[in-house]
Amino acid sequence: MIGASSKARLYLKYLRNLAEKTDLGRVAGPSLIRLVDEAMNIRGSRSLLNRKMSAEIWDTLEQMLERGSSAFLQPHKFGCFLVMDPNNPISVNSALRYWGCAIQAGAQVSGAFGIAPPHLDEESVERAKQNFFPLPFAFIPQVQVGFRLNWNESCSTQLVKMRRIFFLCQQAIAAIYRQ
Repeated sequence: MIGASSKARLYLKYLRNLAEKTDLGRVAGPSLIRLVDEAMNIRGSRSLLNRKMSAEIWDTLEQMLERGSSAFLQPHKFGCFLVMDPNNPISVNSALRYWGCAIQAGAQVSGAFGIAPPHLDEESVERAKQNFFPLPFAFIPQVQVGFRLNWNESCSTQLVKMRRIFFLCQQAIAAIYRQ
């Protein structure tokens, strides 16, 4: 999803070359662009591409996709966090893979969260931190589905942990702004 707009830009560039450099593209291109434009405006709003030449339409489409892909590159507008079960190797490996995919797509991962098991030992904490270094890492409390929580008790016992998580998030955001 993160890399979709940049991939779409590559395809748009390829289609534009095809439309501008082949006879079929020069003849059918403008009609196809108008057809796509009309299909995208299903709400009946005024088209952004109305009454423009083909080159202007291609430029407008490219600018729209560029704005979309640049939103993922701005950490203050878009943040990625990894969430996994640190006791499940498949979950950890998937999170590491998603981290790599996000980097390849040009997004920046801000931190990692592990779902805390009922009995958390220091060894699991250190192993998880090593796996996701240099990302800030914190555990989040496990909440059972369908179980009524005593929020007063839960909040008071988890408040210290949550403050740590928010502190790590703030550190990650501050580190991103310093770059």
